[in-house]
Amino acid sequence: MLIHTKEKPHQCNVCEKRFRRVGHLKIHMLTHTNVKPHQCDVCEKRFRTGGNLKAHGLTHTKEKPHRCDVCEKRFSNVGHLKRHMMTHTKEKPHRCDVCKKMFSRVGHLKRHMLIHTNEKPHQCDVCEKRFREVGTLKRHMLTHT
Repeated sequence: MLIHTKEKPHQCNVCEKRFRRVGHLKIHMLTHTNVKPHQCDVCEKRFRTGGNLKAHGLTHTKEKPHRCDVCEKRFSNVGHLKRHMMTHTKEKPHRCDVCKKMFSRVGHLKRHMLIHTNEKPHQCDVCEKRFREVGTLKRHMLTHT
């Protein structure tokens, strides 16, 4: 009998993140070692899991098996379809704890948080000027050519 629980008994000994299943912990541990045992036969890109390799393979075959029920748009990755679906629902599940602004993607929230911390993680190798976004750094780099 399978019991559904929110307990996460398996803990990473590096970053203390917790997991429900030992298999998920094993995959997570690869993030600390940067080991990517699964390699694409076409472009030689490497992945931590066979599932990620399989999903990547669709980029070479141009297959898009996941279809939006609302607008018929197709995706090779189910995660991209789920993210796309939020454009129809206007769902924004990620909230800034500082100013309460809402975001549809966690990456957008992380980028937004740099405003509050005044962090500028991208640095020019030539003049050492710093930028919040990598795109701004790339535009800046053009001034040195």
